[in-house]
Amino acid sequence: MTNTNEVIRHNRPVSDGLHPLVYKAMAGLALWFALSAWVFFGVADYTGLALAVVSFFLFITVAIPFAIWLAWQGSSISGSPENSRRFRDWAAG
Repeated sequence: MTNTNEVIRHNRPVSDGLHPLVYKAMAGLALWFALSAWVFFGVADYTGLALAVVSFFLFITVAIPFAIWLAWQGSSISGSPENSRRFRDWAAG
């Protein structure tokens, strides 16, 4: 027997990509990780070189998806509803 009091949402918008806020959060967390590594581990002589290499790799891991996103934005329709959705609506879908 089914409960008739349940609200069933039909025709929810579904997204196959991440919300732009998610990408910004990933970039911010990578920057926070690099800065905390420099602050807490950058005291020894050769540690600076190792931290510079790690920071470069973190920069690349953020720059490549950003470049792909820029290329995708250039080819997509500017008025698409995917770009104007709120994070709350995106997370619910």
